[in-house]
Amino acid sequence: NLSVFNNITFNKVKIKRTTNTENANANHKTYIRMMELQVWMYDGSTLTNVALSPTGSINTSDSVNEYSSDNRGHGLINDNSLINLDDTDSNEGFISKTGTEIGDEVVLDFSSTQNLSQLASIVFFSHFMNYYENQPFSHWSYSSPGCSIQIYNDDTEIFSYELKSQKIAHRVDGPAIDSVPLNMFTSNGPY
Repeated sequence: NLSVFNNITFNKVKIKRTTNTENANANHKTYIRMMELQVWMYDGSTLTNVALSPTGSINTSDSVNEYSSDNRGHGLINDNSLINLDDTDSNEGFISKTGTEIGDEVVLDFSSTQNLSQLASIVFFSHFMNYYENQPFSHWSYSSPGCSIQIYNDDTEIFSYELKSQKIAHRVDGPAIDSVPLNMFTSNGPY
């Protein structure tokens, strides 16, 4: 019964460093690296990614400074695209400064509150190595573990799930996922 979630709203989804990854081979272990963040809401007839602008906007904690270039930045992680269509330069998504600390975060703020009962899924595409053929996957494979996918209403945490492994995509399903018709799902993705 989804009605138990009707009065619960949220206005933020965060990717937050909650544990430092301890691995001697992970020389970039405390970056927060992300290609895409999607938040899918289902209202009974339409499945919508509310992470897209103008509904969603990306912010970071003060200590998480992004690298500056045309192919890295905030605007690339909620644009519904994992690659540049012209293929002239790779979409490197968001890359935080080296050595993020526990509590550093990337925040997706919504322009209006969202009803938790309509949350179908949050999909976090962490960094993957297709564009770095000269570097092995293990070089960046510890950027997701120790980060948490979190749901907030203002400053109140509603949900948190800490990632334990590196994957191309991490998915956290919400209460509405079982109501989404199968024809709205795809098996054709970049992953």
